[in-house]
Amino acid sequence: MTDIQPAKQESNRGEDGKFKPGVSGNPNGRPKGKTIAGIIREKIEQADENGKTKIDKLADILINKAMDGDFKALELIWNYMDGKPDQKIDLGDSDKIDALRNDINKLIGDAKAGTTTINFPPTDSMPVSA
Repeated sequence: MTDIQPAKQESNRGEDGKFKPGVSGNPNGRPKGKTIAGIIREKIEQADENGKTKIDKLADILINKAMDGDFKALELIWNYMDGKPDQKIDLGDSDKIDALRNDINKLIGDAKAGTTTINFPPTDSMPVSA
């Protein structure tokens, strides 16, 4: 039986597997051609004989659904018109939050200095080993 080995191709990678300096992993660049988003954009921007585009028709459908009480359509319109509102989260007692922030900052400082010791108090859900 004869060992047939494939022809050795010149590699554009170094011995460490990384690309050599100045060498691209994709020398031809991104493939040319249309994306699905580009194709859809072209089609919805085409006007009919009355000058109305498909995007105009889609907007009309969405508005009519919202007017008929479709909450999802209404929500979509509001989100596109005004943007979603900021969501506020009440974290409760700001003094506790400040104390927690200080504790975290102290732990980070201790970790950077190499002096970190964390002692967790035992709880019912965390058994203490001797």
